[in-house]
Amino acid sequence: MDFTLANPPRCTVGQNCYVVVSGEGFVPGEKASCQFGSTSVTAIFVSNTEIRCVVFPTVVGDVDLAIAVGGKVVTSNTLPFEFISLNDLKPSPVVRRSTDAEPVHVRIHGEAKCPDFGSIVTIFQKIVHSLGPDVLDLQIGFIMKDIPEYPTGYWSLHGQSEVIGNALVKCVENDSNVTTAIDYASCLAEKIDTVPTNAAFCADRLGLDFASIRTCAFSQTGQDLLKQSMVLADKDNAVWSPTVIINDDLYCLWHSTPCKATKEEDFLRAVCEAYTGTKPSACPQ
Repeated sequence: MDFTLANPPRCTVGQNCYVVVSGEGFVPGEKASCQFGSTSVTAIFVSNTEIRCVVFPTVVGDVDLAIAVGGKVVTSNTLPFEFISLNDLKPSPVVRRSTDAEPVHVRIHGEAKCPDFGSIVTIFQKIVHSLGPDVLDLQIGFIMKDIPEYPTGYWSLHGQSEVIGNALVKCVENDSNVTTAIDYASCLAEKIDTVPTNAAFCADRLGLDFASIRTCAFSQTGQDLLKQSMVLADKDNAVWSPTVIINDDLYCLWHSTPCKATKEEDFLRAVCEAYTGTKPSACPQ
């Protein structure tokens, strides 16, 4: 039998993780259990060649795993396992100059090849430029699941090309700022079904160095940015693209329910109403 950490190789608090056990001759329906450290759980027979054990790790480091069938241990191994909290991966807050009020914190979560996400980034592109970073603190999260067996290491609804698009946007944000990132995402959205093949064109339009963006997307830095982005979406329980959070409250599942916005202008109005400082001239009167 082979033991492989999967879904994901490290587990965050509140996330379902499992260990995949590959072998031969498993009998679906047979009573088996997984002993992961000091915790015992029922084994799930996926097929005659695969068992999965849902795990609830409480330690970081090497953890003993044993598979028992009919109460008898048939195999065991020691696996490295990393157990972290969401706060460990939460992006550091942006340091801003002092103003008369805190900026409004907005998080939008989605998928780089989702047309509705493309429409929401285009809406917020206008808002970001009209209000500025002292009024609007914007963060972008991408809805994914980390699965090491995939080429990029992540699953996304529209495939691996979407994961690459996600990484490109986050790398632009990392190398520049969120305003440039949303400009870039908005450009990608113009021909969203071609993402990421339109990535170089959008970089050229914005005067960005595409070579460095591409290098970032396929590097460990890109992996770390994807992880942070995914955790940001997980923190808000975002499963709908796009999900818009304003000051930690769900504001809108765009083109779905619940959503407090019925038209594009409502997003600007909501940010302006949430801002406690002197209203900018761009705010609706």
